[in-house]
This record gives sequence, C-alpha cells and structure tokens, in this order.
Amino acid sequence: MNSYCRKSINGLGNAAFALSLIFPLASPVSHIQSASAFDGVNHRLKPPKSSMVEIEERLKRNPLDPAALCDRGQAYLTAGECELAVVDYSTALKQNAKLSQAYIGRSRANEMIGNHQAALSDVDIAIKIGDKSSLADAMLLKIGILSALNRPAESLPLYEQLITRKDIGVGQSDCINMLHQRSELYLRLNKPELAIKDTETSLLARPYSLSCYLTQGKAYALLKKPDKELVAYSRGITFDTGKLNLSMGRSICQLYLARAKLYRNMGKLALAEADAKKARAQETNIYQDIYDPKEVKPKADRK
Repeated sequence: MNSYCRKSINGLGNAAFALSLIFPLASPVSHIQSASAFDGVNHRLKPPKSSMVEIEERLKRNPLDPAALCDRGQAYLTAGECELAVVDYSTALKQNAKLSQAYIGRSRANEMIGNHQAALSDVDIAIKIGDKSSLADAMLLKIGILSALNRPAESLPLYEQLITRKDIGVGQSDCINMLHQRSELYLRLNKPELAIKDTETSLLARPYSLSCYLTQGKAYALLKKPDKELVAYSRGITFDTGKLNLSMGRSICQLYLARAKLYRNMGKLALAEADAKKARAQETNIYQDIYDPKEVKPKADRK
C-alpha cells in the first residue's frame, strides 16, 4: 500500500447584481463526502476526512461497510492507487447498488487508468440515480470523459444543466467558470455566435478574464469580422499593467500575438511588429518568473 494512504488525510459589485438576473442562485445542498471537489473548472481529487488508520478500524468492525469502503477507495484514488480504488468501490456497490458516490469514484479511477468507456458507463449510472448531493460532480466528470473520447458536442446539455439548475449546489462563480469553458467548446464546434454570447456574459462578471477576450477574438475571426476581432484583443490588452501573475502574463502574451497576426493580415506591419515585440518581452518575463525567480532578501539584510 502506498505510504501516503497510511497518513491522516485531512468583488463583483454591480456585476454581481447583473449576474443574479442571469443565473439562478444555487440552493444549498448537503454534500456527502465525495472523491472530487466541484469547482466548475477542475474535477479535483481530495482525500477523505478520516485517516487511513480510522478507516481500517471501521473495516475491521465491518469489512463490508459501504461508507468505509468508499472512504478507503477515495484514499487509494488520491494516492494514485486506482486499481485498488476500483476494487473497494466495486465491493461497496455490491452492498448498495444505488450508491452514487461509489459509481463516481469508480468512474474517476477508471478514467485515470484510461478505461474511458467503463468510466462513462459508471458516471451515467450516477447521473441516472440523480443524487443531488453529487450530481454536479458526476456531470463535470462526464464532461471530462467525453472530451477524452473526442465527443465534446455531447457535453453541451450537461453544461446547460450545470449553469441553469439551482438545486444541485452550483454557485455563481462556478457558473461563470463553466460559461468560459462552454465558450471554448462552442469555438471548437464552430459555433462562434454562441461562443461570443457566453464570453460576454462571463466578462460581465469578470472583465479581467483575459482568456475570454482571446476566445472572443477567435470567434470573431471565424465570423470574418476583423474590426470586432481587433476590439476583443485590444480590450484584453488594456489589462497589461506590466505586473501580471503567471497565468495572466501568458494570456497577455497570447493576446499580443493574436493581435500582431491580425495587424499583419490588415497590412499594418509596424503595429504588428510592435505587438510581436511586446509578446516576446512578455515571454521573457514568464520564463524568468518560472526559471529565474528574483531572490527576495530577508528584512534584516535589506538596506
């Protein structure tokens, strides 16, 4: 057993009002302990609340305790022991065939192994069971599995439910994250008008979301509307303060490169070169931030 398993595992302002008119407020849902943390962007794994020692003690008392088996399966899952997790989740399901948590956990384990079809089968059962405390997790997991199977179009009804339903514990922030995800999916499916609609709604709440401007610009490029494409890139570039975090720095770099390409196509070569130069400078900053971070001297050494 992996040694990890033996350890104890434990400003929108006016935009907020505007978004409340668009998104329903999520009703609080009492979530059971699940193998993932729903955040609308990443289907993150998290350890169980109990330590492995505590879980093993429960299983000594009752080797077929479904809840304890799910907890151990979850511990295995977070430690990367996917095959062992599958065994525990399967044993739990033999005791309770309606245990949505176990189907989601086994689906996640199979997905990590690469058994996408088995993962899809399990997550479909979890969604069919309809346990509201884990339904959002199941839907988000299915979106990832469909992407791995190169069947992204089938994710659209899932996004619609996650964004619009108010009874499965999805909050406004999660809805905005998924609007951004869906806009990129629309772009991939060659539906630029819908991508633009989602980016505008997302930017209403998060005007600093630079990747949204990039997605929007690409959508206008598909529609062959260079003037609006230029506006989208330029709106994002206005947030270039010169002091951006790593993620925003990467997005600014991509925005400058996209606008440089557009300027070049428009015959505005001087502007294109200026943007390309800024992109190169930003790439240098990103490299330094990752590989050559500035050393901060202790206060006692500062003059």
